Amino acid sequence: MKKGAILYNLFQNILRHAYSGKYVSVKTKMSGGRPVLQIKDRGPGFDAVSGKKGAGIGLSIIEMMLKQMDLHSKINSDSDGTMFMIYKI
Repeated sequence: MKKGAILYNLFQNILRHAYSGKYVSVKTKMSGGRPVLQIKDRGPGFDAVSGKKGAGIGLSIIEMMLKQMDLHSKINSDSDGTMFMIYKI
C-alpha cells in the first residue's frame, strides 16, 4: 500500500464534508522527536468521542490503511472543523 493512498482518501473525505470556499491546511511538525503530519479543514466537524463520524466509512478505511503501515492517527473535531494528525509511535 502506498502512503499516497492514505492522503488521497483523506482529502476525498475532506472534499465531501468541508464547506465550499474554506481552506485546508497541511503542515508537518515535530512532537516528541517524531514527525507529525497535520491536516486541518473548516468543515462542520463531528463528535469524535461519541463515534458519530458521519454516515460513510471514509475514516474507517483511512484507519485501516494507517494500521497496515504501522501509523497512528489522532482526530480533534469541533464546529470549527477537524484536525487529523498522522504519526508513528
